[in-house]
Amino acid sequence: MTAVGGQAGQTADSGFGGNGIRGGSGGNIASGGSGGKGGPIHFLTTGGVISLTGAGGLILGGGYGYLGRKLGLACDNVLSAEVVTADGEILTASPDEHPDLYWGIRGGGGNFGVVTAFEFRVHPFGPDILSVDLAYSIDDGPAAIRAVLSIAEDAPDEVVASAAVVTARPMPMIPDAFHGRPLVWASYTYAGDVDEGKRLLPRLKAVGEPILEFADVMPYVALQRGGDDTQRHGQRQYAKSHFIRATPDACVDAIISFLDSL
Repeated sequence: MTAVGGQAGQTADSGFGGNGIRGGSGGNIASGGSGGKGGPIHFLTTGGVISLTGAGGLILGGGYGYLGRKLGLACDNVLSAEVVTADGEILTASPDEHPDLYWGIRGGGGNFGVVTAFEFRVHPFGPDILSVDLAYSIDDGPAAIRAVLSIAEDAPDEVVASAAVVTARPMPMIPDAFHGRPLVWASYTYAGDVDEGKRLLPRLKAVGEPILEFADVMPYVALQRGGDDTQRHGQRQYAKSHFIRATPDACVDAIISFLDSL
């Protein structure tokens, strides 16, 4: 799902189930089918981190993305939905109609019926966003992860910070010595004033000399589509998530040690 929208009071085609995204009277409402992807942005709602993700699965599962802290999860921005129940009844789920069903479908998964349409709240945005990625050796990994955690602890809502341990693919920008080796990526995006966002960069770079550094302002759609190639269809893989209440040093060290041993 690529977040989409039109200028206030106008219509923008989006590919959402062929229905398009239609701005409301103030440009703050969007409606569309549950199958689709996206297009240009002036107003938007929270999308995922891969544009290939269908809107239905994303929203029914919660829907976390680069704008999740600033605008809420995708499911938080659902104003109503059309739901076909197991007995074939077509219902509108909203705060005023079938509120229990409305509560259940927003993050509760696909256990309550088939959702055939959503109505979203959309927000004026950008359309640009700051994206920062620094790659560190596995030896600098614990410090890099702690730096990301430190930023996340007191970051404004415009920030989404993340750290990942990945095996480096052969790429021109990564030195040959690190190809096939685990690297730690320390990343954040800033959905607000670019200069404010760049002030966080020294906190990441204080870890040491990164192997690779990328910091650029780009259209939100370009950022969201940036990982499509690595998450393309047919890979037969999946990811699972867990909530943890804290990330002490022992936890960080254990994660790094385990992944470095694979």
